[in-house]
Amino acid sequence: MAQLLIDHFEKFAPLTEAEKAAIINSVTTFTAKKGTLLIKEGALKADTYFVLNGLVRQFKAVGDEE
Repeated sequence: MAQLLIDHFEKFAPLTEAEKAAIINSVTTFTAKKGTLLIKEGALKADTYFVLNGLVRQFKAVGDEE
């Protein structure tokens, strides 16, 4: 999966082998199933997500409604 991310970055600028290795060594990839909550409203996260396949929807709670 890290290769998909590298391929995406290389659409904008070429990467050296050292840069590619740094990405591969520092990125954690995972597959989320439909309905997975990535960030709860109000939570502070230090994570950054790159969607390699599929889509993400964002909702905001207003009172008791989404």
